[in-house]
Amino acid sequence: MRRGEARPLDLANYLRLRAGELAEVWSMEVSARDHGPGSQFDQVVSRFMYQLADLLPWLMGPHGPHVRPLWDRTAELFGVMAAKRGLAAGEVIEEFQILRELLIRMLFEHPLAEGSLSLRDILRLNRIIDSGVTHASVGHTDAMFFQFFEPPENQESKTPEEIVREAERQLALVAEELPQVVEVTPPESVAEVLGN
Repeated sequence: MRRGEARPLDLANYLRLRAGELAEVWSMEVSARDHGPGSQFDQVVSRFMYQLADLLPWLMGPHGPHVRPLWDRTAELFGVMAAKRGLAAGEVIEEFQILRELLIRMLFEHPLAEGSLSLRDILRLNRIIDSGVTHASVGHTDAMFFQFFEPPENQESKTPEEIVREAERQLALVAEELPQVVEVTPPESVAEVLGN
């Protein structure tokens, strides 16, 4: 690590402190773009953004490999929810890409006090967002596949309220699992993340 460079854990702490602000701005940006019919889904979509913003710092620290499945699952559910909201595949990708724009803007407007970011950390952050975009797209595609290619007798029609309740249930499961996952992470992974 070069002199003046922030450590990966510095970036993780920075993202943890700004997770709520990041999610709030992301939610406002998505609402302003007015994709889909909205209204009945707005609150749960915002909850997805808060959940993803809460997971992000854990992915930058030593718990990353253990938290990654939760991130991937939440991003996929975000994609499924986008399909239920009537969004096209490109729109869900665009909504997730907003997170990347906001992170870049935030890191330039409010740099880390501990030092400059390393290229390694910037690339890692980009790979995490890329993974989220990919999994959101997969979730959207899966939802559309089952909607269009399953026989009508196998399709279960759900009301928007039922869809929201199921999404909230899935988000609650992710929130419950996170503390369990980070508690059982082996401490030896800290040295690997710090580059020792």
